[in-house]
Amino acid sequence: MRLAVPADPGAALPARQRRRTTIVPMPPVAEVHAWVLLIAAATTTLGLLAALVWMLFLGLRRNVGSGRR
Repeated sequence: MRLAVPADPGAALPARQRRRTTIVPMPPVAEVHAWVLLIAAATTTLGLLAALVWMLFLGLRRNVGSGRR
């Protein structure tokens, strides 16, 4: 589904503002979604690895589960 794009986006503006109107190119939506998913997956993986290291090393240092009081 394509959105209707007017022929001149600045046509509804006064003449002074029409000169300064610039169209910023946007990447395709699918590419933006791919980058968002990639960053989310990377941060989630780093978070899980950090939690695993924290649980293993700090937990073993404190002798968690050894039964000592």
